Amino acid sequence: GLIIKADSQARERAIEAVQSILLRLVATVPTPDLRLILIDPVGQGRNVGPFTPFADVGIGLGEGRSWTEQRQIEQRLHDLANLVEGAAEAHAFTSMLPRLDPSRANGIAEPCRVLVMLDFPTNVSGATSRLLTTILMKGPSHGVHPIIVVDTDLPLPYGFNLHDLEQHATTLTWDGRTGANGPTPAG
Repeated sequence: GLIIKADSQARERAIEAVQSILLRLVATVPTPDLRLILIDPVGQGRNVGPFTPFADVGIGLGEGRSWTEQRQIEQRLHDLANLVEGAAEAHAFTSMLPRLDPSRANGIAEPCRVLVMLDFPTNVSGATSRLLTTILMKGPSHGVHPIIVVDTDLPLPYGFNLHDLEQHATTLTWDGRTGANGPTPAG
């Protein structure tokens, strides 16, 4: 996972960095093998608009779009956490079975899912934000890779500790004045 911590002065640059990463992904990963879960509450989807054709329609009630409202964001994070938890439980049984799927052209059983969450913690409650810890901890080993832009000017949800997320991700910090610092050591 990747966490980019940015204040209001660095927000646009942080979003441009995420857009650059996404462009690289859609240019290099075959379309059937890449699914994006796009959350953009402040930009109302404009910051990730060009990438919505790659949005995951297989997660919950996904519609190939970006998510902006608190209820929608909560549902997407629940869907992803359930996917990751279910995959973790199934892994105990299937760890000895091959992950290849001959019915797919390239033989990959599951697509790579990338959770893109801009402007965290906007429209995210305390309970919902803790789902991110599960997704960051268990997601990468089950094909879910989070990219989160944290707005450092906003207070974190009650009972949530950003350090818990940072332990499971590469963290870049940028305040818009002194340049990018990172990666921040985890732990």
